[in-house]
Amino acid sequence: PSPRLRRGLLLLELLSLAVAAALTCRYFAMPDAARIVAAMAVGYAVPRAVLSRSRHCSTGSLVLLYVVGAGLMAFAVYNMWSWTVHAGRPLDAPHILSDGGKYYKCALHYYDGSVPPQRNVHYYGLPAMIYLTWKLLGVSLVWPMAVNYMLTLLSMVVFGFMACRLLAGRLESGGRQVMLLAMLLMALSTYMLSQGALLQKEALNYMGMAMVGYVLSGLARSETLHGAKLWRETLVFFLGAGMLISTRGTMAYFVAA
Repeated sequence: PSPRLRRGLLLLELLSLAVAAALTCRYFAMPDAARIVAAMAVGYAVPRAVLSRSRHCSTGSLVLLYVVGAGLMAFAVYNMWSWTVHAGRPLDAPHILSDGGKYYKCALHYYDGSVPPQRNVHYYGLPAMIYLTWKLLGVSLVWPMAVNYMLTLLSMVVFGFMACRLLAGRLESGGRQVMLLAMLLMALSTYMLSQGALLQKEALNYMGMAMVGYVLSGLARSETLHGAKLWRETLVFFLGAGMLISTRGTMAYFVAA
C-alpha cells in the first residue's frame, strides 16, 4: 500500500478507536472502560502489525482486517456489557450463561479457590489461558476476551500466510491476491469468527490450526529447513499442536497423522 493509503487507514482506525472509547465510557465506569479500550486496541494492533510487515500485505487485506476487527470488537464489548453491567455484575464476576461460564469458574477455582471445581470441564486450554492472563494482569473478564479477540484476528492473518505458502507458484495471481482471498474466505465464516470473539475455546483452536497448517504447508512445498528457520518452524508447530490438543482432544489424531 502507498504511504498515503496507509496514513488514511491509520487515521480511520484511530477515529474508530476514539468512537469506541466514547461509547464504552457511556456504558461502563471510566476505569473499566479504559481497560476495555486499551485491551481491545492491543488485541487489534498485534495482528495488524503482523499483517502490515508481511510482503503479502495489500490495501485490501488491511481494510478487510479493519472491517472484521471493528465488527468483532463491537460484538465482544456488547457481550461483556451483557454479562456484567446489564446483569448487575462487576467485570471480575460476570454472569455468563454459555459454556464460557464454566471455563471462567474453572480458572477462578485454580486461581484463588473461591469457587468449587467444575466437573464438566474436559479441555483445559482456555482455563489455562485465563489463569495466565490473571496472573499477569489481575482477575477480570476483559483480559481473556481481548486475548481471544486477538487470536481470532491473528488466525485469519496466519491462514492467509498458509495459503500464500501452499499456493506459491501454482497460481497466476500474486501473493497479495491469494492473501486477500484467503482472509476473505475466513471473514465470510461469520458464525465461526463470532465464536472466537466470545469466552470460548474456539479462538485457541483456530490459532492452533493456523499455526500447524502454516508449517505443514511448508513441508508440502518441500521447503528446506535448517538453522534458525528449522527451530522457528518446530516451535510454531508444537505451540500450535499444544493449542489444538488442549482445546479439542480429538485433534491429537490430526497432529499425529
